[in-house]
Amino acid sequence: MMLLRLLRTFLRPYRKWLAWVVVLQFLATLAALYLPSLNADIIDNGIARGDTGYIMRAGLIMLAVTLVQIAATVVAGTPLLLVALGELVCERSGVLNLGQEGMMLMGAVIGFIAATSTGSLSMGILAAMLGGVLMSMLFALMAITLAANQYAAGLALTIFGIGLSSFVGSGFVGQSIDGFDKIAIPLLSDIPVIGPVLFNQDLLVYGSLLIFILVFCFLKYSRGGLILRAVGESPEAANANGLKVLPVRYMAVAFG
Repeated sequence: MMLLRLLRTFLRPYRKWLAWVVVLQFLATLAALYLPSLNADIIDNGIARGDTGYIMRAGLIMLAVTLVQIAATVVAGTPLLLVALGELVCERSGVLNLGQEGMMLMGAVIGFIAATSTGSLSMGILAAMLGGVLMSMLFALMAITLAANQYAAGLALTIFGIGLSSFVGSGFVGQSIDGFDKIAIPLLSDIPVIGPVLFNQDLLVYGSLLIFILVFCFLKYSRGGLILRAVGESPEAANANGLKVLPVRYMAVAFG
């Protein structure tokens, strides 16, 4: 019950955004459930009867439902993509970080306070990154240097982050800020139907996609990615070959 009260206190300023996420996820779920029956209906009542008009009408409905799914995925999936990329890098280094929820909450609160105080969204993002890194260093100290159980350390950090973020952000409850403006990519955003959905998003969405590409290239093609994977797969062998296991893991946790 105490955890629920802390969550309510912290999430109160973000009611509008949470409501949008819930609505989009609900629409995406309905769309995913509706598409198979719509497809079967096209086959039974359109293709089997040779009704071209029915096929066209149902096809347009299917396209609209698919676009709803895409829009919901792009908007609601951005923070999930970022946290998944961070956890991917951590796990490649041999560290299981279950404290990312606490890190995200602290980063979000510190970023919100910085953006509100300075009036700059860029400063808010930098402050959020710094807050997340500081929390990750606390986890790294427990799990890497002190060799604490990674599961226990991660869960403890999540609970700690929930409580601390609620305390730090209590003075800013009820305040709100405007997010980044949407940026339309020339030519691509003019593509009918899918252009406005995929290529007319804000800076954070584009940034998450860029980070995805960079992380993929780093892990697959760079020497640093090879070192990271070597440390994660066999730290003893990596250490025997002169690789610094602890600094590599610290950097991976800081990134995550």
